[in-house]
Amino acid sequence: MTINRYVRSQFAAALAVAAERTGLTVVTAKDHPLHQRLRKEIRWRWDTDTREWKFEGSFPYLAGLYRGLLCTVRVPSGVDFDWKGPEATRVAVHHKAKPTGFTVYARAGAPQLPPHRKVTPTGDAAFDAKFVVLGRDEAEIAAVLAEPVRRALDALQTTGIRGIELNPAGLSLYEPGKVCNAERVVHVLDVLTAMTAAYVEYQQGRSAG
Repeated sequence: MTINRYVRSQFAAALAVAAERTGLTVVTAKDHPLHQRLRKEIRWRWDTDTREWKFEGSFPYLAGLYRGLLCTVRVPSGVDFDWKGPEATRVAVHHKAKPTGFTVYARAGAPQLPPHRKVTPTGDAAFDAKFVVLGRDEAEIAAVLAEPVRRALDALQTTGIRGIELNPAGLSLYEPGKVCNAERVVHVLDVLTAMTAAYVEYQQGRSAG
């Protein structure tokens, strides 16, 4: 067995275990009923480019509702509109909201940060020593990165190759390569769904106010 075939088999096995843990479905082909439903739902949410880069990718992948939120775990066509970028596994929670958006990077192993984006400290000295938050909406950041979420991020330790990004397409983290550790997949999903739930609560509070 070649290395690539071995990695693919380990990746498929990790998805199967993560599916058992989360109740998500392993989608194996374009004609899978869940894939067809998701494509119809995603079509009205996003434009063609966003669908291509934030949802599409290779098979197999995980999809479905986890903690009441639409989630996918998939090797994408590319990362951040870069066909030649490194292979990665995109773990994403998709929502219909329109946040200002921000990105969280673990300082250890972080890529070179964009110089034009504002660094917003959380006020938690221990957290800010390990993570950097790029974004300009301080209220949104404070609401999402409340103490329970900061603890969860601290336990996660790393934030993939592009950080954890909140944007109008959802929340996403790109793990390097094909993730072959089901526990890591579930852990990332737990953190992203907690962050999404905090954002939804914040948005609902603003709407009610």
